[in-house]
Amino acid sequence: MNFAELKDLAQYFLVAVTSVFFIVNPLSCAAIFIGLTEGMSSRQKKRTAWRASVGSTVVMLIFMLAGSIIFRLFHITVPAFSIAGGIVIFGMARSMMQAKSPAEKHTAEDIEKSGRAEDVSLVPLAVPILTGPGAISTVMLLAGKFTHFLHAPLLIISILVTGLFTYLILLQSDRVMSQLGSGMIRVFTRLFGLLIAAIAVQFVLNGFRDFLVEVRHLL
Repeated sequence: MNFAELKDLAQYFLVAVTSVFFIVNPLSCAAIFIGLTEGMSSRQKKRTAWRASVGSTVVMLIFMLAGSIIFRLFHITVPAFSIAGGIVIFGMARSMMQAKSPAEKHTAEDIEKSGRAEDVSLVPLAVPILTGPGAISTVMLLAGKFTHFLHAPLLIISILVTGLFTYLILLQSDRVMSQLGSGMIRVFTRLFGLLIAAIAVQFVLNGFRDFLVEVRHLL
């Protein structure tokens, strides 16, 4: 393996792990986790955090593996999905830059109804709070960029790392909120939003570039 390949793999992994982690944004989910698990024992909270993290990870892995099948089934090209996905992700990033936490995206009535449910770990925590359209689009876009046999395991590692940190953050959500406070979490959310916006714009630019390459080949 030469230096150019190592550089490509390092760049891909850096983009993959930051994109997936920032779009899932478990820090901003700490507040809503506290609200949904209010009244639970520490053991129940631990179980809920684990199930939510595993559920989110499994959903992302499924869409990573099924991405190519979905592309072929609906005759979607990678450039088209890159542009559309970039636009969706940019919309998520715009909300993050406005410091809208997941708790603000759900009404008090929604949270109360979810809290009365038998199990809130999978719905709404795993999906759609942790793994929403933005996370799914990000994973599928990254899967569509496979140009090296190591890209797939690197993306899997990125998803697993995000799942692990999500579990640890949710598990320590009370401590995270008390240490950082809602104001600091808003600051982090804005910063994450800015980075995600830049990544989304790059996805769109790459989509147009790949489209122009395909048109040039047809001509």
